[in-house]
Amino acid sequence: MEFGKPEDLHGNIEVRLLSIERAIAQYQFSSEKLKLRFDDKVDQHTSLFIKGFGNEINFLSSFRELFFNSRELLDSLLIKLNTERKGQSIQTSRKFLPFARKLMKGEYDQSGLRIFGFLKINITYIFHIRKIRNEIKNQPANIKFRFVTDHFEAYFRIPIMKDEMELIQFLDIKNKDEALEKMSYHCIYNLDELFPEMLKFWRTCSSILEKDISL
Repeated sequence: MEFGKPEDLHGNIEVRLLSIERAIAQYQFSSEKLKLRFDDKVDQHTSLFIKGFGNEINFLSSFRELFFNSRELLDSLLIKLNTERKGQSIQTSRKFLPFARKLMKGEYDQSGLRIFGFLKINITYIFHIRKIRNEIKNQPANIKFRFVTDHFEAYFRIPIMKDEMELIQFLDIKNKDEALEKMSYHCIYNLDELFPEMLKFWRTCSSILEKDISL
């Protein structure tokens, strides 16, 4: 027996999307409160103002929710594609790295599905959804936050694993040669942009996938 209104019950995908919406609200609330600490130091004439907040726990909590739910959505997407492609000439892996390698080699280009083109264009985005989720899980203290003039940022350095090296050439990151030499690179995210962008990305992704499946 179910309790509650039908509109209060959701599938797994919608629960993840609603959790991302909640992470956005949490971030926006926390950022507005933090701004009050230095509101008198920044105005339209300020050219540069930087204030660090270390591992600000409210930001880290919302950042974690954003990436953990996004990783689950990515896994659900790969499982859905794998299920839909069973028995067809072009099949896909449920695991991200094998899927991404074949995607970037063009092995899915002849499938006729728009979702593959969308994911290919956004390879940097989906690579880092997985990568940053793992970093938050294993090294949460590595994620730090700061305010820069008119926005909050998350900044951290992440390692490159040997099985990821083949994909680095396709990513939109700076100094790829140096990154491969050091087997790590810096990431900086404008949080004011990242949170709403992530929700938009997944809404768009879900819409494209549903249209592909209905063909």
